[in-house]
Amino acid sequence: MQLVPGLNNLVVGAALINLAMPAPAATLLGEEYGGCTQLAARTVFLSSMLCLITVPLVSLLL
Repeated sequence: MQLVPGLNNLVVGAALINLAMPAPAATLLGEEYGGCTQLAARTVFLSSMLCLITVPLVSLLL
């Protein structure tokens, strides 16, 4: 992202921290549109657990 001209370091840091955050709660969308809610719930749970590792690691790399 730093290769894009005109981007501030603050913008790059905020985008990288945002990428390390957990996935949004897709379970509600799966329920509304008839998708697999069990898989969506597992994915959100796993994403939230991995967030405990990825956010500190990404913030250390900044």
